Amino acid sequence: MLKKSQAKIVQKLNYHERLELAHTEANEQNWGRLGQDLQQLLGDEDSTRATADATIELLNLAMQVLEYGSFHDRWEVSKIFSSFGTASIAPLINLLDDEDADPEVQWFAVRILGQFDHPQVVEALIEVLKTSQSEDLNSIVISALANLKDAVSALEPL
Repeated sequence: MLKKSQAKIVQKLNYHERLELAHTEANEQNWGRLGQDLQQLLGDEDSTRATADATIELLNLAMQVLEYGSFHDRWEVSKIFSSFGTASIAPLINLLDDEDADPEVQWFAVRILGQFDHPQVVEALIEVLKTSQSEDLNSIVISALANLKDAVSALEPL
């Protein structure tokens, strides 16, 4: 955790300096701090002018926190995925499809995907229901599908 004086210095950094700091945090596997950096970067006025490449860069960093962070780190970073819009759908679905992925990471992926009422999300979540043996994962999938308008028509044939 940064001391107050260090936090003030970080706040004075420009967007590109914060982005560089975020990469340093990722390299040092400081997932909690990286999550905080990402929240600041996404709230930064300069980030609204960021290129699509920069958005993908931030998304990739967020995915690292999701994959390797603690439960708390994952919980905090899961709040920012909506900022990436539909760009976050494919990498999250890839996590669901990864048989070697940590079940907790998959749980978070489903939780985040449940924020996107998108046909691709509905299809991926239904596939999880068909193939997963995990009651915890299936439970969160059902909760996510219950909140998606597109899910009803996709579930009727089942």
